[in-house]
Amino acid sequence: MASGAGTSAPQGDLAGWRQVFTDDFNGSSLGNQWRLYSGQPGGSPYGRWDPSHVQVGNGKLVLSQSQQGGEWVAGGLANRTTMTYGKVEMRFRVDAGDEMKYAALLWPADDSWPPEIDFAEDAGGNRGGTTGTLHYGGNNTMVGEQVTADFTQWHTIGVEWTPGRVAYTLDGQAWATTDHPNVSSTPMNLAIQVQPGGCQSGGGSFGCGVGDPAVTQLEVDWVSLWQRS
Repeated sequence: MASGAGTSAPQGDLAGWRQVFTDDFNGSSLGNQWRLYSGQPGGSPYGRWDPSHVQVGNGKLVLSQSQQGGEWVAGGLANRTTMTYGKVEMRFRVDAGDEMKYAALLWPADDSWPPEIDFAEDAGGNRGGTTGTLHYGGNNTMVGEQVTADFTQWHTIGVEWTPGRVAYTLDGQAWATTDHPNVSSTPMNLAIQVQPGGCQSGGGSFGCGVGDPAVTQLEVDWVSLWQRS
């Protein structure tokens, strides 16, 4: 496992943004602004979410996935802070592994999907890149971008969501911008999740070749949310 996230959680407002939530996970449990997932992930029939796969300790939030009783069990959670337009930053890393995918995203507060804004998403592998995707419309139309970096190491990933625009950020710099008339104004919440990846079509066996599925984890050092001011 990598160690040493290297930066502190940002504190305070930024130009054009009012900070509404931050968490550096320095305690031993989650605060009440987080809601844990339970049950089968949508679109992923090969596993289930269980709150036991979300842990806080040693200054980190850890989402893990493993096999239990022949099925994949993984962790996910959502923040209760609702934003209409906002900025998110998350300091994180993830183990290489074909069997686990992850996503950090903005999800409609009323669950009226779509829209959806994924600002870090990877279906599994060596974690040599991540994607940002705007979802919209009744047919789930997608506009996607991809950036290359080693996400087994610590990075600060983020998104700035403003009227008609989604800007994706990496280590404080914008790496892609989507200007689109279908960028939604629907109130959204931050969600972070891991779940079975691209190697489970046979029902959940190990063996795609990348990573050790027994110890696959996503680690988060901190998250911070700002509302557009």
